[in-house]
Amino acid sequence: MWDLDAIRRMNGRKLWYLAHPVSGDEAGNLKRAVTWLRWLIEHDPTRVYIAPWVAEVQASLDTPGDPVPYERGMMDDKEVLDRCDGIVLTGPAPSPGMLQELAWAATAGKQAIDLTGFTHPAQFEEYVRGLPGSFASGWTQYLNAQVTT
Repeated sequence: MWDLDAIRRMNGRKLWYLAHPVSGDEAGNLKRAVTWLRWLIEHDPTRVYIAPWVAEVQASLDTPGDPVPYERGMMDDKEVLDRCDGIVLTGPAPSPGMLQELAWAATAGKQAIDLTGFTHPAQFEEYVRGLPGSFASGWTQYLNAQVTT
């Protein structure tokens, strides 16, 4: 299990940007993104996970297909990514917007964690629990294999 007291004493936890598909079923994708965000926050206290684009998408749900909110959102996402230490990709597969965010992160030398292919945190959790050791050590083992620059 996590030593939360030790983690609380840590200074400067890294800030990670959560990317998830949005287009298509915007409301459903937002719900799935928030599920991933909640899971990451609960299961990885060593990082700070954010998804500020969720609020922008929620604010623009009444204008589906309008390119202005999308373009503005992507521009804002780049600003946020510039301030983050890494990006975590979630959802069944990377969307074109996620690939753009990943390209920005890579160009800036940010770290990346790819959790795409797992449609729900429970599916990922089942995978991690199949790794040797405790859940925390399995999660760490997965991250060590996934984190790239």
